[in-house]
Amino acid sequence: MEKQQLKYLSVTRKWGGTEVRKEFDAKIDQWIMQFDEMERDIILELLKHFQYYTSRKLKDSIMQLYKKFVDEFKEIPDDVTFIPVYKEYGVGFSDEFYNKFWLINNIYDSSTKNIYGLLQQGKIPKKIAILDDYSGSGKTVKNTIEHCIEENENCKNTLFYILTIQMSKIALENLLQYAKEQCIEVRILSLVYENKVFENEKIFIKDVATKKQDEYCKVCLNHNVKQNYYLGYENTQALLSFEYNSPNNTLGLFWHEGEDFFAIFRRYKKKNTILSQMQREAKQRKQERSKKIIKSHEEDERYIFLMIYLVNQDLKFNYQDACSKFGMSEEQMDGAIGYLLSNKYISMAEGRIKSTNKLKQMISITKISDVKEMNLKEKKVEFSAPQTYVPKNFEKTFGGYKY
Repeated sequence: MEKQQLKYLSVTRKWGGTEVRKEFDAKIDQWIMQFDEMERDIILELLKHFQYYTSRKLKDSIMQLYKKFVDEFKEIPDDVTFIPVYKEYGVGFSDEFYNKFWLINNIYDSSTKNIYGLLQQGKIPKKIAILDDYSGSGKTVKNTIEHCIEENENCKNTLFYILTIQMSKIALENLLQYAKEQCIEVRILSLVYENKVFENEKIFIKDVATKKQDEYCKVCLNHNVKQNYYLGYENTQALLSFEYNSPNNTLGLFWHEGEDFFAIFRRYKKKNTILSQMQREAKQRKQERSKKIIKSHEEDERYIFLMIYLVNQDLKFNYQDACSKFGMSEEQMDGAIGYLLSNKYISMAEGRIKSTNKLKQMISITKISDVKEMNLKEKKVEFSAPQTYVPKNFEKTFGGYKY
């Protein structure tokens, strides 16, 4: 009987059929021999709750997720655009899941990796479904939504579906909070929602969880697991792996490799190739450009209240009133307005001062919280100058404010 032959059937039963069970029975036996007797209890206890997705199990899960999506949200798939999570360069293992998803569910004509190109051209889907095998912190999905909106701000009106096989409750909370803060409509569907391993009372009761965590971390220390991955990336404490790769959110001991230590579950190791080197250099250049942009904005922040004031005053703008409010001479005010015009923060049309997109972008990233709350589209916004405005100088060139 299979029960008599397989030593770790209690672990592998839910992973797959007879072949998978036999394969992992031998693999677990070899892997477990790397640990001392005293270490094995906690490891086997964790393994019993581990989710491993073979190709077959993943296929079944993908079909189940798609059916649940259609049934639960009453959606017509032809009306939805399915996309993978955003990756700046190269390919990722999420692409593996994405490709399987559209292929298995026959939705090729509703799927695209080039969503950002479409958005740049002003083609905005009303509904976008973001696909990922697993979400541990929600960051990757959040970055995908943000990148869509960066390409076309009208994408804020799009309904975003988030579909995963498994998701941590941390990711769920983070994504719902993000959607609320950004006023974006988001609907989330995952086949499994999991708590952190050592906070999951289905695994360890509350009274012993801390002791078990300490016990596990000691094993990690003994076998040179990187400390920041003891409990997975950002302390996600996940217990899952896919046949093609393991998320770094998974407890590090299960995918750790060393000189004299082999992993039971696969995690891809990055290689230093010509392409990866070019990608790193491109990323570094992008970061340097971003720093320059931020520095430029910081230099211009001294004008931010004046910008808002000018736009809100519109036809009611009066030099004397403005100079009085800001403690400036008319020459200084001329210089300041000239600066804002030449740098395209404001424009003049039919005798009216109007805000430009550059000004709106400036407002959105400024550190001044009062300004963030102002809506340039509403004329009735009241401007309130800071109490501590003190002109730095009264020379012809406007020197800014001290606040």
